[in-house]
Amino acid sequence: MTKPRPYALLGLAAAVLAVLVSVGLAGGDEHGAADLGEPVSLSAQVQPFLNFQCVACHLTGAESGGLNLEPGKTRAELLEDSNGASIPRVTPGDPEASYIVHKLRGTHLEVGGSGSLMPQGATSVSEELLALVERWVLQGALDN
Repeated sequence: MTKPRPYALLGLAAAVLAVLVSVGLAGGDEHGAADLGEPVSLSAQVQPFLNFQCVACHLTGAESGGLNLEPGKTRAELLEDSNGASIPRVTPGDPEASYIVHKLRGTHLEVGGSGSLMPQGATSVSEELLALVERWVLQGALDN
């Protein structure tokens, strides 16, 4: 019986992993991070949601929370320290350490925040929009 060559087994393992990644059953990078899916665009996907749900109240930065979410200022404002919370507004790569995610989920009080669920007057944002914001943060909160 012929012993398998180590390099042949390595090639087979790489091929199996490539198939699993392509069908979404496995994923990750050299740090073990999960596949993040298609890149989320701040300008094309997140900002329209903010324009519709948030900008009316967060237009000048003088509002409660001191947050201006108008186009062109959103990312810089979100990367500043949160006003009155124990965690930053956005921690690129970490939705759980991002205050905006907690404000949209309604879990902001659990992380030392204050006020009410956002958007104000709403029961909550849709799961789809929340997932979009979470993915944008997870992907590094890019200015794209």
